[in-house]
Amino acid sequence: MPYDNMLAHTPRGAIGHFAEQLILAGFNNSDVLTIVRKRFPTARTSDASIRWYRCKVRNKNAFVPASREVQKADF
Repeated sequence: MPYDNMLAHTPRGAIGHFAEQLILAGFNNSDVLTIVRKRFPTARTSDASIRWYRCKVRNKNAFVPASREVQKADF
């Protein structure tokens, strides 16, 4: 799912859910942070926040790779 579609269909105030969906879509942590900051410009989301979300998702879904195992997106 292209992240542009995700931007259009995500309700404001759902930063955590949005970040988790990006992680499940295969983005690495730095790309997730960039996209989250684009969608929620006033959010105080940090790299540590995104790492926390990835750990949360990985605990539920063992198939989710570590961020270093994911290629950087070209967008």
